[in-house]
Amino acid sequence: MVTKNARKRVIYWGVVAVAVGWIAFLSVDIAASPDPGVAARQQLAPSVQHSLRHNDSDSLSRYISSDDSDSLASSYLKKLRSTHYDALSVRLEGKAHDRLLVNARRNGESVGCTTWDVEKKDGRYLLDPAATVRQLACG
Repeated sequence: MVTKNARKRVIYWGVVAVAVGWIAFLSVDIAASPDPGVAARQQLAPSVQHSLRHNDSDSLSRYISSDDSDSLASSYLKKLRSTHYDALSVRLEGKAHDRLLVNARRNGESVGCTTWDVEKKDGRYLLDPAATVRQLACG
């Protein structure tokens, strides 16, 4: 027969084990998460293009400098898909390559154009969350 004290010890150590396991899981998950942005400005265009082509809002959110990057990335991809583009180009522009231009085209005509300012934060390059959607075609 199990005593009341023995039962309490089993429950106590069970709760402690679950708490320690949860903390370990969170620690590993945080350590394994990739850093936001990219280390070199030249990596930004191909990284963003990959996210856009694969319609991957989780990946795209890593490149947006905002606490609300998940929502912004998801919303942007939804709007981009609504253009029904068949070709997509992403490139850095500006004298200092300080802007990222996304041009969505359908049948050779521009149907969506977005420009993001590129900012450096903690040694990593990210997109400013306030993207500019150009109403006129990209150049």
